[in-house]
Amino acid sequence: MTSASFTIVRHGQTGHNRVRRIQGQFNSQLDEDGRAQAVAVARRLQTCHFDAVYASDLDRTVDTVRAIVGDRPVTLLPALREWHLGDWQNQLVDDLKQLYPEEYATYSSGSPDFVAPGGESHDQLSARVTACFNELAVRHLGQSILVVTHGGALRALLYHVFGVRRLPCGPLSHNTSVNRFLYHQNRGWQLELWNDTSHLETTSSQP
Repeated sequence: MTSASFTIVRHGQTGHNRVRRIQGQFNSQLDEDGRAQAVAVARRLQTCHFDAVYASDLDRTVDTVRAIVGDRPVTLLPALREWHLGDWQNQLVDDLKQLYPEEYATYSSGSPDFVAPGGESHDQLSARVTACFNELAVRHLGQSILVVTHGGALRALLYHVFGVRRLPCGPLSHNTSVNRFLYHQNRGWQLELWNDTSHLETTSSQP
């Protein structure tokens, strides 16, 4: 049976991750730990063969994918960006909790019905991300693909694979975690590996 194999990596840690500042599509940068994490995941994947490489076009994913593949061609896709969180982007979590306690509680519960002012709904995120992955899967049947993206995009694909809008407890997605999915022609998606950070055993890391 023809299938496409996806290795999907979340970007390295940013200063926003470290101080708990909402990122969304704000163009934050890798910090020192994030760059070290990118080197670690690059070392882990150095013997893997990838027929094509894709990434979100935000700096934190671009810098992570470049650490992994060097100067080989990478296709940057805005469809692989993080969940757009509108006016909440670049805001501290502690400030949002104080200013919008009810809204933040809805957001932190993982409710798929939450929409930040000026942002996209979770259903819009899911539609954007899954359409992108479905297109890539059909395009690359019989091949192995590397994708570097964001935690929200990874969870959107996971929910699509499970056929749900949410899970009772949002699955963790750590910085530079390695995740693997298979797409089987005529059978759809299969999860093989989730949130593996074994390459960070000697590297400082935060979710």
